[in-house]
Amino acid sequence: MRSDFDPRKYAAFSRAARIPRNLKQEDVLKNLQVLTEEGMTNAGALLFSKQAPKFFLQASLTCALFQGTTKTKILDQATFQGNIAENYDDAMSYLLSHLNTEYVIKGGPREEILELPEEALREGVLNAIAHRDYRSTAYIQVHVFHDRVEIVNPGGLVSGLKLKDLGRVSRPRNLLLFSLMARMDLVEHIGSGIKRIREAVRAYGLEPPLIEADADWFSITFRRKPQHEAIEKGRPRVDLVTPSNGDQIEGVHEGVHEGVARLLEFIRTNPGRRTPQISRAMRVPVKTLERWLRRLREEGKIEFRGSPKTGGYWETKEK
Repeated sequence: MRSDFDPRKYAAFSRAARIPRNLKQEDVLKNLQVLTEEGMTNAGALLFSKQAPKFFLQASLTCALFQGTTKTKILDQATFQGNIAENYDDAMSYLLSHLNTEYVIKGGPREEILELPEEALREGVLNAIAHRDYRSTAYIQVHVFHDRVEIVNPGGLVSGLKLKDLGRVSRPRNLLLFSLMARMDLVEHIGSGIKRIREAVRAYGLEPPLIEADADWFSITFRRKPQHEAIEKGRPRVDLVTPSNGDQIEGVHEGVHEGVARLLEFIRTNPGRRTPQISRAMRVPVKTLERWLRRLREEGKIEFRGSPKTGGYWETKEK
C-alpha cells in the first residue's frame, strides 16, 4: 500500500545510489523492479517500507553482549527493526560501542584503532543481511563475547556453493536485494566480501576468521585478542577503552568538554546524520553520545529534525 511507503528511505537510497533527481520516483522503482502492477516486491518492502517487520517480522537483527565466553549471562541486548541500511548502521554502531578502542600516539595527533578491523566487521554484517534466508523465522544475530564476535544468519550456503568457493565465487541468495545493495555501494557483485574479511583480519595480525555453514545457518567468528596483547610491542600506548557495558568512562579516556566539542564540530560538518550513524563514525558508545547530544540540545546549539519514532537527524542551529 502507498501508505506503507517511506519517502525518506527512498530519498536516502537515491542519494546513496546516485539516482538523478529529475527522474520520477515511480519510474525509478519500476526500473529497479521493486514496484510492479501488484505493488511493492519483497526487496522493495525491505528497503522502502515504513515498518519492514510489518511484512517481514523475521527481518529484524539482534545484537547481544555476553559475560565471559558463553551465553549464560546477557549484559546488554538490542533488537533493530529498520530497513536494510538502518539495520546495518545500527549493528555496526553496536559493535563499535562494545569493542575495545586503542588510543595510540605516533608523534602526532592520537590515532584510534578498533581491536578488530572495522572493514571485516562491516563485510560480515553486510554478508549476513544480503545472503540470509528471509523465509526463515530466525533473526540475524550479532553476538559479542569476551573472546570473540559471532555474526550468524539463517540460511546455509546457496545450492551448489561450497565453503572452499567463498572469496572466489559470488552466488547471492537474494539477487534483487543484492543488486539494490550494490547500487548503494554496500556490496559488490564480484564475491570479494569474504576475501576482504580474510585480508583485513590478516593485516591486523589476528587469527583467520572461523567460517561455518550447514543447511540452515551461516556464521563468521572473529577472535578477539586478550586485552594485554592488544598493544603491539614498541607502540606508545595512551589508553584502551573497554566499553563492556556500553558506557565510556568520561573524564578518563576522553573529557566531557573535549567530547562535546568534537561532537558539535562533527554535526556542523556532517549535518543530517542519525544518532547511530554519528556513534559509528565517531566511535563513541550510543549511551555516551546521547548524553552529549542532550547537553548540546539544552545549550541550544543543535536541534533534532524529524520524528524520534520513525527516524530523524541532528543539525546545528543557525545563528
